[in-house]
Amino acid sequence: MPILSAPRVRLRHSTARALHSLFLVQNRSLTRSSVAFETYRATCRLLFPSMKQKLMTTSPYPSVATCTRIPISSSPRTAEVRQEHQLTHVARVEAPRQTSFVKPQTLSASVSSNLEDISMENAFTVLPLSRFAPSAEHLEFDAENTFRAKTLAEMARTLLVFRACSFQVLVDNSIELTTLSRRLLGPRLFKFIMKATFYGQFVAGPGVKEFSHTMYRLRSLGLQPLLAVPMEEDVQENRAGESWYDGNLEQMKVCVDLSRNDSFDSVSMHQTNSNHFGQSVLDSAIPRNEISARPMMQLKITALMSANLCKRISECLQEPSQARQLSAQAISHCLQHGDSCNFVCLNKSENEHLAASLTRLDIIAQYAKHHGVRVLVDAEYTYLNPALSLITLALMSKYNCPEPFVWNTYQCYLKSAEKSIMQDIQLSKEMGCGFGVKLVRGAYMDKERQLAQVGGYADPIQPSFEDTNKSYHSALDQLLELTSRHSDSYHMIIATHNEDSVRHAVQRMYDLSIPPASGCISFGQLFGMCDHVSLTLGSKGYLVYKSVPFGTIESVLPYLARRAQENRVVLAGIRREQELLRKAFWKRITLSA
Repeated sequence: MPILSAPRVRLRHSTARALHSLFLVQNRSLTRSSVAFETYRATCRLLFPSMKQKLMTTSPYPSVATCTRIPISSSPRTAEVRQEHQLTHVARVEAPRQTSFVKPQTLSASVSSNLEDISMENAFTVLPLSRFAPSAEHLEFDAENTFRAKTLAEMARTLLVFRACSFQVLVDNSIELTTLSRRLLGPRLFKFIMKATFYGQFVAGPGVKEFSHTMYRLRSLGLQPLLAVPMEEDVQENRAGESWYDGNLEQMKVCVDLSRNDSFDSVSMHQTNSNHFGQSVLDSAIPRNEISARPMMQLKITALMSANLCKRISECLQEPSQARQLSAQAISHCLQHGDSCNFVCLNKSENEHLAASLTRLDIIAQYAKHHGVRVLVDAEYTYLNPALSLITLALMSKYNCPEPFVWNTYQCYLKSAEKSIMQDIQLSKEMGCGFGVKLVRGAYMDKERQLAQVGGYADPIQPSFEDTNKSYHSALDQLLELTSRHSDSYHMIIATHNEDSVRHAVQRMYDLSIPPASGCISFGQLFGMCDHVSLTLGSKGYLVYKSVPFGTIESVLPYLARRAQENRVVLAGIRREQELLRKAFWKRITLSA
């Protein structure tokens, strides 16, 4: 469907010729913004209802057509323009799945049109260049282009927040400091300060209005939201009954509603009395989202299932006899047929809670797939991960046919990461389902090493950052290779803030001829951080998701404090972004003066 839907008008030939020449001039420098293709196509259809395209039969790429321009007229001026811009571009024939809302500085599509031949109706087609991945040489993480869309106030806030995060004592005591600040400042002043600083930097907002504004802003920059609701449980927390988990299920349905591609239609959404959200959700019309990227959301299994039970199941999986009983196929059978759980290694109450938890997980997975939303299951601590992977694989067997809707997360700072990935891929083949991966380095390094030391077992973490990099790139290469051959069955989000890893992934996509907007490969970063990487990738036509927490200040700040304490390596890596941001900030100040 074209973006512009105005009635066709007849323009004077000289005006039409000038406009078409302007489009040719705009094509001098190429970008990969899909909105440029759609805008150009719609505008030309509006102005020139009779156009045709001639394609050359030879091309340096398979299944590719090379476009050439046909003379507009024989006038000297247009001949000059034509000679100056006599370029040959490569483009795939099929249309891209994604339409980015990046405002292009230049329009990037190549067409062949003969304006003198006005007898052919509806013969005009634009071939988008973004179907091909550029090599890593085209990625420049520079300050001038990255922060152009940010206001001075946003840049100042980011610099302030990043500076505060650089003090380790503040990060280590963030939970205590927020509690003390709320008590001393009072709730109103405390909320005002938080919204102006940390909360405003890292959180989408407490309600739908604020969240929709954040989504608009992200999509205008060529980015996609990856909703993350701050709900989780650790083994120290004991919840009585199922009510807390049932409440979380309703909130996750809200997340699906907000994440899906048609969530901006005027639809009736779930109402919730949640303490996390604090208001009913989406009772008004919001303009419809035009982007065709695959919507995603994050899910923590410990929000729907006791962490203590996850730990117990993980312990059972260490025993070969019990592991054979607690298999992914057995859990999948419970999901498929709704059977009650009766595993010998678990007691009666644990089996009952497992059955209730599987029902909740089944409901949210079914609801998400019905609305076309991919569910990315987060990894947590190593004493929970075996159970989390087991349940995720069971969900995959039910909902990943033919394409992945449930994805698992793999932490490459673990020595066992590559082995786990290969084992799970083999199991997914045996179950006949697709396989989705969120590939991360990992965020729990300090605590994992402390637990290993206290528990007296081998350190599960890679010995050095370089070893983690090798593991990450090795797993990345294997998954990209699989995806290039079976793009319908294997999907991956490359979740990293590391520039070298991003360049490595982009180069491998180029080598394997994986289009940036194919949908099977995407990139992910945290909201409020690493914008120089996200915006650069988005401007090149790649699918980029920002992990966006959503909720009230009271619910989100403890979650952010825990993430800050766990993501020390990520916080240490913001120095590069600080340098770029500081440079752009002072340049903006100088130009304004």
